[in-house]
Amino acid sequence: MGMAPGLPRRTEPAPRRGIPVPFTPGGPSKASTAELAWGLILAASKRLVQADAGTRRGHWRGDAGGGGYPLPANLAGERLGLVGLGQIGARAARAGQAFGMDVLAWSQSLDDARAAEVGVRRVTKEELFETSAVSLHLVLSARTRGIVAAADLARMRPDAVIVNTARAGLVNQQALIDALAAWLDGTPIRLVNAR
Repeated sequence: MGMAPGLPRRTEPAPRRGIPVPFTPGGPSKASTAELAWGLILAASKRLVQADAGTRRGHWRGDAGGGGYPLPANLAGERLGLVGLGQIGARAARAGQAFGMDVLAWSQSLDDARAAEVGVRRVTKEELFETSAVSLHLVLSARTRGIVAAADLARMRPDAVIVNTARAGLVNQQALIDALAAWLDGTPIRLVNAR
């Protein structure tokens, strides 16, 4: 853990006043967060964990118990929904575009100019949650806490993936619990929450 050098400008006054500001040099950054989001999207959508477990147990194209599953769909031509289009969301958008995905974005403050700058289409929140993959890239605040609600999770496709590399508080926790309970009853929602 380091102190002061390389800190964002907003923290520079603190060390000058003798206030320690800890940080991890080379730690989480905008690039690494977007990369993690994509690692999780790929792992979930391509069933990499299940395939690895199956392969390690000697099963070709099957899960750990040997049960087969359909081959994962290609991402090309699918729609990626980004909640938030700041620096991290924009990086995630470029990766989605590289995979040939139609990239959509929504946030409370997103405008057409920013969406066009990044090369994505601004949509309603309702349309965004009908995509094959949703990735969250918002700062947690009073305005964004619980911004992903039960109606949003219910709107997702049965084979959709949602990834949250931002903050857990963006997703309404009771809605998440209810969605997972529904999944256990046969409505598949794969959720990977890195924080």
